[in-house]
This record gives sequence, structure tokens and C-alpha cells, in this order.
Amino acid sequence: WTWKGTNKALIVQDYKELYEGRKSLYDKINNLPIEVTKNTVDQALIKAIERHPDIEFKLFYAPKSILWFKLLDQRDILEKKLEALTYVVDKVSAYPNVEIYNFQNVFELTENLDLYLDITHFNKTGNYYMADAMAEKRHLTDPDSFRKDCAELLSRVRSDEINELAETSLK
Repeated sequence: WTWKGTNKALIVQDYKELYEGRKSLYDKINNLPIEVTKNTVDQALIKAIERHPDIEFKLFYAPKSILWFKLLDQRDILEKKLEALTYVVDKVSAYPNVEIYNFQNVFELTENLDLYLDITHFNKTGNYYMADAMAEKRHLTDPDSFRKDCAELLSRVRSDEINELAETSLK
């Protein structure tokens, strides 16, 4: 992705095209019913973890842009998405061979729009940050801390500052 470069203008254009319906949001997210999502998690992810107790799994939620989360909230999808992600955290936390990291609340990344090629894809800065954090076991999450992070993310997405950013991006 980085071959095109990253900057705020690219992500703002992507947000605007998605918001206005010129690009499909469903190219970016599979908006499945929560029960279908849970079943998929149970049948694919959990069974894979159970089949391989000798393998250490590192799962992570990437630092997608704040405009991504804003768009999901504007489409009434964000809370459902966070519910699905919470389900994953709840399930995998029971396994000693799984670590799960949450980077969705690293606002120094998610709100620095110059790091993004489009609304969800960030440049190497995000990759290096996540690799270093995982090596140092920073941003490890569990069911309680993830729920707090979700509340914080919802609050930030709905803040006046992010509302203003979204409005400005649509002009």
C-alpha cells in the first residue's frame, strides 16, 4: 500500500466517497448478523486455537483511522462491530496460548491522517508501532480492559472534535 504514499488528502477523499455512497462501504466491511459472526469465530478461529495448543497465537485489532470508526458509527455499524470484537476477546482470553492486542485506541496513530493511504490502510509507521508494542507486550487486552477501550473509542468517535473533523472532511 505504501507505494502510492500516504497523506491526509487520500484518506479524506476515501471517507468522502464512502460517506456519499460513491464507493461501497461493504467493500470494506462484511456487515454480517452478530450470530453469524459469532458462529464463524467459533467454527474457524476457536477451533484452530484448540487444534494447535502448542502454537502461540498473537491476534490484534489494527489502528484503523478515526474516520473509519466515525463512518461505521454514522452507519450504525460501530457498536455491532465492537460487540463482535468483544466476543472474540471474551472467547480467546480463555486460552493460555493466545495474546490479543488492541490498537484501535492508539489515537496518536488513528487521528494522524497523514499515516493513511485510505480510510483503513496505514503506512509502515503503524506496522512498526504494532510490532514494537507486541514485542514489549504493550496494548495486550482482556475482556475488562477491552470493554473500557470500546467505551473510550465510542466516546472519542462521538466527540465534538471528531464530529468537526468529519464535517470538515466532507466539504
